[in-house]
Amino acid sequence: LNESGRLNVAVQLGFERDFLEYSRIVAVEDQTAFARTLRSGKPTVVEDIELDTAFAPYRSAARGSGFRAVVSAPLIGRYGTLLGIVSTYFRSPHRPSDTDMQRLDLYQRRAADFIERFKSDEALRDSNAKLAAEKKATAKFYEAGLRVLQAQSVSEALDIMISGSIELLGADMGIIQLLDRDGKLSRVAAQQGFTQDILESFFETSDADDNSRGRALRSGIPAVIEDIEADEAYAPFRATARKAGYRAIIAAPLVGRLGVPQGIMVLHYRSSHRPSDADLEHLELYRRRGGDFLERF
Repeated sequence: LNESGRLNVAVQLGFERDFLEYSRIVAVEDQTAFARTLRSGKPTVVEDIELDTAFAPYRSAARGSGFRAVVSAPLIGRYGTLLGIVSTYFRSPHRPSDTDMQRLDLYQRRAADFIERFKSDEALRDSNAKLAAEKKATAKFYEAGLRVLQAQSVSEALDIMISGSIELLGADMGIIQLLDRDGKLSRVAAQQGFTQDILESFFETSDADDNSRGRALRSGIPAVIEDIEADEAYAPFRATARKAGYRAIIAAPLVGRLGVPQGIMVLHYRSSHRPSDADLEHLELYRRRGGDFLERF
């Protein structure tokens, strides 16, 4: 059972691909043995699909797969969570005995215990992996911060910032632009991955524009465009994006401790991209550091 409440075939024996594909589209409101078990939380027995009126819409698929009876049973964890379904099929009409159902109950419990333990172990591994990744990201952030302090010029410091941000958030290219006295983004102070002709298209952006930079300037918070081809408001800027080779954007205003905008950092992705919560947290660290640095400068 996946997160959306639908069944995925994890293991099978005796079926062809066509029936397995058909089984993937089972919904809870159906009258298949799977769906009845999902709704009731109890075993479902269809002794003969030819005599079970509710099963009529699915007889063709059953006949094609060569079964005449089915027993489906829920796999329920120790805390009452439905984890999946186990189903057995018979080529002839079949009525399971009480002993059969008792044995099936033992298998249900054993399978549910195994799945529950596996999911628990998997969650622990994921948690440990995320913790390790977080530690690595934090180390990289402070390493980049030290390099910024050791930089010999503002240009070098900003180059370190954009390079570190691209690496940390897995972007493909990026820029840092500074605000001029008129409140417009008119100068690319640091960049990675762009040619000069593309950089010229980034000039003269204000908060009135509906590209990622304009949105970020208006709101004061990062603006995310997961897919420029699906964002209707971005349509006037797609030609530049296609020429430059990016499909998704994260634009983050660089605001100092006094709350005054200093510029903006924009990360670009060659494919559509949705940043994770961790990505946005890391971006927040970089944009605040960049804003503080520019404010002191």
